[in-house]
Amino acid sequence: MNITQEPIIQGNITDLEYNASNYSNTFKFTLEIEKRTLHVYDSNKEQRTSFKSLVSNVCPNLTSHFKSTNNINIDKIIVYTEPINKDIDIIDIRAYDTNIEEYTSYEINELYSLYVANKEIGVF
Repeated sequence: MNITQEPIIQGNITDLEYNASNYSNTFKFTLEIEKRTLHVYDSNKEQRTSFKSLVSNVCPNLTSHFKSTNNINIDKIIVYTEPINKDIDIIDIRAYDTNIEEYTSYEINELYSLYVANKEIGVF
């Protein structure tokens, strides 16, 4: 048996500042340190404040926070958004490149398995 584990940080992102408004939604995250990838899970309880709609505006603060507090660089943010209809088992996944500051593609092997477990991958 061969068991390996990669270093990760997990937690919550709350109280995002966006256009002078404070969004108090809580988003779960997993940061894969070696892959320099931040995975953000959005349960999509409030569609107007989904993380995928905020990512381009909060990206600079997120990346600078991890850089200053843990000396960790983030190259990609992958956002996993649940559908509004909870009876549908499809999750919307978007990848955001922090270097060029725009959405980009992702590879299946880049996804965080616990966020896509038992879900079909779709785009809405």
